[in-house]
Amino acid sequence: MSKKMILIGSILIVFVVIFTITRNSYSLKEDDDNIEELKISLSSISEVEEVETAKSLSSPVIIDNSIENIDFSFHNPGDYIRFTFSIDNISNIDGRIDKITTKGINCTGDYSKEELESICKNISIDLFYNNSNKEIKEGDILFANSITPINAAIIYNNGPNVKEDIDVNIDDMKIELTIVENK
Repeated sequence: MSKKMILIGSILIVFVVIFTITRNSYSLKEDDDNIEELKISLSSISEVEEVETAKSLSSPVIIDNSIENIDFSFHNPGDYIRFTFSIDNISNIDGRIDKITTKGINCTGDYSKEELESICKNISIDLFYNNSNKEIKEGDILFANSITPINAAIIYNNGPNVKEDIDVNIDDMKIELTIVENK
């Protein structure tokens, strides 16, 4: 029986509401006594769906506007995990996704540097709107007083041939969505 490589990973999805230099720079001033702030939160995270031979090693949780504890293993190219969550704009002003940053996909294991880089570059993180499967992109609007369901998928694409019986650990994966007031 042939054993296959296992990719083991963990990801952190962080949502950052950016406030710039002065308090008024992120506020909508209706009048001098009533300043509305952009309020974004996360909710309704689902269990992880395992596709192909992928395995979820934990259940994701929402902590301080971050989704944490997303641990998984992939066995073959084409494996992926998927889960859903919601971005809630609980303010009376529209927000805008200003920046999407993917950071720190770091692979370690008993492979050459080139092999590890080749494996890592074949890991992708995709975010789509749940109701349309449209990819989330910079400039998208999060409307006031709305709940936006999101699909997240972490995929091991067509990776290289790998040695048997050697695990590859994927660490420090992070996505940041920077959300600002839509002016």
